[in-house]
Amino acid sequence: MIPVSHSTYEQLIDAASVEQARCLRAIPKANIARELSIAPRTYSKYLREGFPADLQPARSRALTVPPEFFQAAHPRVFGDSNINFIGGRKAQAAHRDAAIANGNLLT
Repeated sequence: MIPVSHSTYEQLIDAASVEQARCLRAIPKANIARELSIAPRTYSKYLREGFPADLQPARSRALTVPPEFFQAAHPRVFGDSNINFIGGRKAQAAHRDAAIANGNLLT
């Protein structure tokens, strides 16, 4: 078992909230990275290790969510396997992820 500190837990919640907001808006990771003026690899690194505090205003603007959105936990409950309708299978990945993110937000 790997010990998780309080700050590590906050970083994981923060990264999950960023991904939730990104999926809600159906925005590709590369577009968010470009909006934040960072490389896509850096964006992926921040998802794993946590985002710097100075990026929060830009991150809120890029994802069009209030800063408070990132302070709440947004657990991922639904997955792709929960989409059992033909329209869901034929939908673009971004729209499918947005539907799943909305479902997770409402649970």
